Amino acid sequence: MDLQARIADLEEENAWLRSELGLIQHESEVCALRDGLGVSNQQARILLVLRAIKGRHASPAYIMEAVPRTQGGETARSTDSQVCHIRKKLGFDTISTSKGFGYRLSEGGREMVERCLNRVLEAA
Repeated sequence: MDLQARIADLEEENAWLRSELGLIQHESEVCALRDGLGVSNQQARILLVLRAIKGRHASPAYIMEAVPRTQGGETARSTDSQVCHIRKKLGFDTISTSKGFGYRLSEGGREMVERCLNRVLEAA
């Protein structure tokens, strides 16, 4: 098998594995929130983490583990800063804080995220 054929086979296998893991779906949700709500990719990923835990609290450390970062040097304060930016953009009641427990997407915040994602699904 020549090199080009092998590369094509590996790219096809990679695409299949990515779709199986749900990475493509996740990235389309990130793009939908970014475009629909005017947040950054990182902020959209945080909103998706909070949406996925369905009303429970997520510590900054949990969010840091669940949200991939590309810049390095992340701290819990980085997550706090991103949450602060989300609140400024979407409203201060979008994400609630419980000292010692972490962050939680409020009911209004959850509805906002769901509406945005549903609009994209309906358009597709």
